Amino acid sequence: MDEAKLVEQEEVELEREAEVLNHSEEIKAGLYKVEQTLAADEGGLLSALKEDVNLLSNLQKVYQPATELSERLNSCYIELKDISHEIADKQEDIEFNPSRLEYINERLNLIYALEQKHRVQSVDELITLAGEYRTRLNAISSFEEQIELLTKQKDADYKKVKELAAGLTKQRTQSAKEVERQMIMRLKPLGMPNVRFSADILPKKEPDITGGDNVSLLFSANKNAPLQDISSVASGGEIARVMLSVKAMIAGATQLPTIIFDEVDTGVSGEIADKMAMIMQEMGTCMQVISITHLPQIAAKGQIHYKVYKEDNETGTISNIRRLKQEERIGEIAQMLSGATLTEVAMDNARELLSLNRNIINKRQ
Repeated sequence: MDEAKLVEQEEVELEREAEVLNHSEEIKAGLYKVEQTLAADEGGLLSALKEDVNLLSNLQKVYQPATELSERLNSCYIELKDISHEIADKQEDIEFNPSRLEYINERLNLIYALEQKHRVQSVDELITLAGEYRTRLNAISSFEEQIELLTKQKDADYKKVKELAAGLTKQRTQSAKEVERQMIMRLKPLGMPNVRFSADILPKKEPDITGGDNVSLLFSANKNAPLQDISSVASGGEIARVMLSVKAMIAGATQLPTIIFDEVDTGVSGEIADKMAMIMQEMGTCMQVISITHLPQIAAKGQIHYKVYKEDNETGTISNIRRLKQEERIGEIAQMLSGATLTEVAMDNARELLSLNRNIINKRQ
């Protein structure tokens, strides 16, 4: 039995003993009265029963049913006599012991006070808390040793972090030039002949989860314009072209199986949109490219088209997607070209865009 169970059992037993000691005189008087009722020399129940048993025994000679009645009454007599003796013994055991009662009350008060002090509901929780305190005390006793060990571990870990951060900085510095070269190479055909792109690597005060560098991407699309942080100077269309170039570069380096462009063509149109579509189509030769777009130049470059649409019913709105057949592809691209009113000219343009796309694909194959 664990310590908590032992203390709980002790608490229950002490409470019972305290209850008996507090009512010892009442209990003793009650037992005495019951004993007298059963075994008093004059008027006691046992003496009267004994006489009745003897009377029935004498009637057996002339009245046969008296035999069974005599046996039953004798059994009652024996049981009551045994009870009387047990009551007498219990009466002897009961005594008022002020010193014992004081000890029990002090012990119980200590348990109750500790439960209230530590805001617990049971002895089991109190024992658990005591174990936690012992653990804390043991830790405090070896506090200086733990500080020394932790300090050594911290210094070793910090040294390792600095080494890893330095290695990451070296890799970033070496890769930055190639990234700059590729980005400029990819952005110039997208309507940015004077583009400049630079990765600015500056040291942090302390390394963190991303290493020991602050990396800023600097950008300028106009001739003689100073390089500035790309997030503060690039327009929506320029951001779209930069994002496409970044994703194309990453996809080529990591050999991704699938890449998704979600309206990466935002803010561009015309010739630039067509060139962006060509880049995505080129990427599609070595991976699966999924593009969500509203531009016909880009949609026409796809090999397979899916239409995403919504339908309202009695319970709400449901989004659907389905693959388009050839004629449906023509209609959807024509819709992009002409807007709300679908014209035959738009249908012809859509067929021409899809035809050009098939020719390009056939040449590559």
